[in-house]
Amino acid sequence: HPELDQLRDKHPNRLHVLQLEGTNYNSFPEFVKQVEAIVGDQGLDTLINNAGMAFRDRLDSVTAEVMVKNFEVNSVAPLMLTKALLPLLKGTDYHCFPEFVKQVEAIVGDNGIDTLINNAGILLPKLLDSVTAEDMLKNFEVNSVAPLMLTKALLPLLKTSAASRKTSVINISSSLGSIELATRPGMTIYPYRTSKAALNMITKCLAVDLKPHNIHVISICPGHLKTDLGGPTAQLEVSTGVSGVLNVIKTQITDDVLGANRGIGLELVRQVLTTTHAKHVIATTRQSSHPELDQLRDKHPNRLHVLQ
Repeated sequence: HPELDQLRDKHPNRLHVLQLEGTNYNSFPEFVKQVEAIVGDQGLDTLINNAGMAFRDRLDSVTAEVMVKNFEVNSVAPLMLTKALLPLLKGTDYHCFPEFVKQVEAIVGDNGIDTLINNAGILLPKLLDSVTAEDMLKNFEVNSVAPLMLTKALLPLLKTSAASRKTSVINISSSLGSIELATRPGMTIYPYRTSKAALNMITKCLAVDLKPHNIHVISICPGHLKTDLGGPTAQLEVSTGVSGVLNVIKTQITDDVLGANRGIGLELVRQVLTTTHAKHVIATTRQSSHPELDQLRDKHPNRLHVLQ
């Protein structure tokens, strides 16, 4: 493409021109590899789906083929490309952690953080006949690696707190991570179960490494709750599970709590604000704004801090 070539010559280290036929979905895996080779571990922070086409047929001339083609190019193709690139559009963007830690430090100051709750997670319900390597790696990264990396990033603030008061890291796990309980046929959802089993081992390793610093690390299963992951037929209300979690750790919450924004995370924020004397509660959200968190922040302007 002559004009793109000119721009590439002008910006050789920034502009990369790749060939892609938007509706040739079989070519997407190779395209993703090319993109990954360019961006590396940093992933993509912006995807603009711009390609499209317009058929100017009116009612008297439009055909089913035209309708289907236009729908595929303008609607299906952007969805499929976004899906293909999803592993690179990371919620686990470790490069943003240092800036996040600075924001937290600006809130808590010299007090540090005395309670970190690692709650964010995803469930990919793939059985043996459908599971892929990508499923395994994605679930493992979000549910196991990300909590470890966030704990590591926040470790200086945890150590600051531990010098003067009880300090804890709470990893929200699941009974599905239990090796002993993995006996039910049809419940062998490989990505999720193994990611939670890995989280339990990460918890144990952290507990050993951080014990000399007076930082307690535990895993808690809140039960089968009616969240996005648990579904509407789950046995327990979210509030019940959260109360159980807080009953375990409440005596360790004194000043600062780091939470999250959905399912059990949102209820954790609610109950910590209403049932403890936590000085600062820091809730994390992927979105730039979150209506329910915003309402809570308006109600507790000096205690609740919402960070992206």
